[in-house]
Amino acid sequence: MAAPQGGGVVHPLEVDVPAPAPPVGEAQPQGRINGLPVLAGRPLGLVLRSTQLAAAVVALVVLVSAAEFPTVLSLRYHFGATVWQLAWCFFALIGDICAVGVGCSLQNIPALLTLVLGDLLTACLLQAAASMSEGVIFYVYKDLHLCAGHPCTRFQIVLVISFSGYFVLVSTFVLNSWALASRSLAGVLHPVE
Repeated sequence: MAAPQGGGVVHPLEVDVPAPAPPVGEAQPQGRINGLPVLAGRPLGLVLRSTQLAAAVVALVVLVSAAEFPTVLSLRYHFGATVWQLAWCFFALIGDICAVGVGCSLQNIPALLTLVLGDLLTACLLQAAASMSEGVIFYVYKDLHLCAGHPCTRFQIVLVISFSGYFVLVSTFVLNSWALASRSLAGVLHPVE
């Protein structure tokens, strides 16, 4: 091999050598984020959305049945957040029914991003409203002892239902975020050739 002009160093030719195959019985290394069930457009997602919708309906019915809820600002805010949860869960449930029944795909990045952002917004609104309402009810019930003539028990039931709906909503948010991260990172970890 002749030395290049200018006294530079010659580097050997770089060749990609395939990695050796793992021994039989060992699992292949995974580049994607796997391990959690994909939720959007699957029966588990349909069940969780139905649970969220049922919690929102029950919370709304119990809240409206108490005649004094419009007089308390935090409960009006809670009413608005519950209506938002009801609307969001209804539309997300329609999407899941379409995906499970007809075969539409919710496994693409725009659909997953919409579900993740909607779940995040709804969870933030519901958690803020339920926490604020819980603080007011706790103050009225424990500190002022004014629940004798007020429907504090109904408000407490609404808060328990709202927090349970919130936890189901957070679970769908986490699972859909996981699926979105898995889809988004698939091209980075396993580039298309």
